[in-house]
Amino acid sequence: MLSKFLGPRYRELAKNWIPTASMWGAVGAVGLVWATDWRLILDWVPYINGKHYTLLPQEQLGLVKDAEEAGHGEVPQHPGEPLR
Repeated sequence: MLSKFLGPRYRELAKNWIPTASMWGAVGAVGLVWATDWRLILDWVPYINGKHYTLLPQEQLGLVKDAEEAGHGEVPQHPGEPLR
C-alpha cells in the first residue's frame, strides 16, 4: 500500500534514515527517563527494581513514629540537632 505512494527514491531515502531515526528515538527515551521521576520508570526494569532500594519519605516517617512509640528516645527534628 505504501509502495503505491512512495517511489523507489523515497523508499531508499527512508531506508537510509532508519538508523538515525532509531538513535534519536533512543536518545529521546533516555531523556524522558532523565527528565521524569526515574524511579517511577525504572521500577518496571526487573534487574534495577530491587537493586538500590531506598525508603520513600512516607515510609521513613512511619519508621520514626514506630521508634518513638517503642520508646527508643526522641528522634531529632533537624539533621544537625543532637539526640536528647
